[in-house]
Amino acid sequence: MAKALGSSLDDKPDWEANEKAARQIAEELDQRSEGLCRGISLKSGRYNQQAATPSMLIEVGNNQNTLPQALAAMEPLARAICRYFEE
Repeated sequence: MAKALGSSLDDKPDWEANEKAARQIAEELDQRSEGLCRGISLKSGRYNQQAATPSMLIEVGNNQNTLPQALAAMEPLARAICRYFEE
């Protein structure tokens, strides 16, 4: 299979900026509701995060959360993301 021009799964330009944005959003979430964010995980895949900066994959809930719990996290998450872009 041909490789796309200038890209490789190992290329992660601006990953530091993406991580910084994720940390700022996580800190905002924890200020609003301590423990709501479980932290930032750095992974080896790109998940299309090379497409724009800032980019991140946000997972909400897990197998131990109910749908109402995950939905309840959406408003604080949206506010934290908005606050990041307002600054």
